[in-house]
Amino acid sequence: MIETVSVSSSLPWIGLILGYGVLTHGIIFLNDGLYWDGWVVDLWQQNEDKHSMRRFYSEVGMPNLYFEHWILGRLPRRQMAYRAISLASILIIAVFVFMTVVYTNAFNPLQAAIIALLLLSYPAYAVTFDGIVSLQYTFKIALFYMGCFFAVTTINNFDAVNIAVFTASLILFLAAFHANSLLVYFGGFLLFYAWLFHARSPLEIVTYEYAKLLSLAILPIAYWAMKETWAPRHGYYKNYNRIRITPFSILKVGLQAFRYGIDVPMIKPVLEAVWSKNSFLIFASIFLGSLAFDFNKDLMAIPTLDAIKVLAAGYTLLFLGAAPFMLVGQGSAEGGWASKNFMLFHLPYALVVFGWLQLVPHSLGIVLIPVILLANTLYIVKIHLLYIAVSVKDKALIRWLAANAQLGSASVIKIRDSHWIEYPFERETAMFRPAYLSCMVKRIWSGSRILAVLDTWDSSRGRPLTAGEIEQALDETTIRYSFAPQVQPGPQYLVTIKAPIGTFEAVKFEKGSDERGDVNPLKQPAMARMALEYLYLKWFSPNRLNGFFDQHFSISASKL
Repeated sequence: MIETVSVSSSLPWIGLILGYGVLTHGIIFLNDGLYWDGWVVDLWQQNEDKHSMRRFYSEVGMPNLYFEHWILGRLPRRQMAYRAISLASILIIAVFVFMTVVYTNAFNPLQAAIIALLLLSYPAYAVTFDGIVSLQYTFKIALFYMGCFFAVTTINNFDAVNIAVFTASLILFLAAFHANSLLVYFGGFLLFYAWLFHARSPLEIVTYEYAKLLSLAILPIAYWAMKETWAPRHGYYKNYNRIRITPFSILKVGLQAFRYGIDVPMIKPVLEAVWSKNSFLIFASIFLGSLAFDFNKDLMAIPTLDAIKVLAAGYTLLFLGAAPFMLVGQGSAEGGWASKNFMLFHLPYALVVFGWLQLVPHSLGIVLIPVILLANTLYIVKIHLLYIAVSVKDKALIRWLAANAQLGSASVIKIRDSHWIEYPFERETAMFRPAYLSCMVKRIWSGSRILAVLDTWDSSRGRPLTAGEIEQALDETTIRYSFAPQVQPGPQYLVTIKAPIGTFEAVKFEKGSDERGDVNPLKQPAMARMALEYLYLKWFSPNRLNGFFDQHFSISASKL
């Protein structure tokens, strides 16, 4: 029979995992910004535009997301609901990975807890910052790991209750497969399940387990066949993310995934913690690691051969998680929107780090664990604060536009962003696509048909858009049906946002080039302070927010 460990005896470890998860990711609740596709979905919900939402998710082949967003959109505090789901999803992933590992006795509870904590500390995944977008990714991963746990608990059990539990796991997998990269990653769980029952099941029930394994094996194939039959991509997205077998592209995207998905997250947060010269936190982490070594050195250690197996498992899962993006040629970057490609890297990262720590001198490996966890927590919170600072600029712009009603009669509003704030690992043109900016404006004047674009095109910088350029921008939104076939008649305006001349930031910082990379280290403290000041005023002194916006942003408009 399979050797299992009672999960109930591991409740203190689950408490530790949840506590660390809330400490690291609890700031999700405070981040009220909208990013990327969140602008589009939130506008549809605000205007109860079910037609546009249904059409979009039908064209991208994910009609389920229409129903999910429609349900959440009916809640009185929908944005808080999205944030709660985003935070709960990342916690569920860690807890169910821990319970699966403990139940199957793959590791002892202490080792499983370390893996779960490392999983929670994965610093390269930015999609949780926008709860609306996270529903498409993080929530589906949580369903997947729940399905994994339910499935393994039925091994060697074949009564009515366990049949129901196994059926529930199949339903969870089907729901999770709406994040299509899980179809490949599922192969890793399939191998794990096959190893469990083949190595530990008695002969008399192997037939039943083979039937269950067969049902698991055909599940992703059946899902894909049903999806391509009943909900294929069509319209603008007909050829979106089609498989392209190009060896150079596959190799390039694969190397990017390994570099930005594993190597950089393993090293960069620790280096930043060291460079910050915060000696108290560093020495406190080392002290905690030393205590852990004194009391738990035998429980933490695994044989060298097992450590190599853990590394192999981690890198194999990493490859499975990256394979779909390699096949469609979708490159990876250190953060930003491209970090959605790392949606399945939490567990591979945890296994890889845990495996490498077992191969260094054992005392050093144990001491480093608290250092890594603390450094990653600080890094994740810092990135959250930088994104909040970006959203503060968006709120300042929305507030100013709403106070200048004459702009509601415009046909085109061009935004010239001259403020020193930078976007973490993202190009300005990616953060503010025509669709996102137009949705931002439509949130203010819901009945308008205004096209909003960045004033960055070399051919049109500082001048009105021509009719052909307006058509091009409308097509680039990919959802022109959500605005109107044409923009409304009216003048075109140039809106400029910059830092007030009298502030120290305006003198010290210049607007950086439009490159995807980390925020200038000199700007990070100022952006973090701005975010913290905004959060304080929002919660404790909202009447002072207008003065806060005026202090940090100077916005003006001129007719083109």
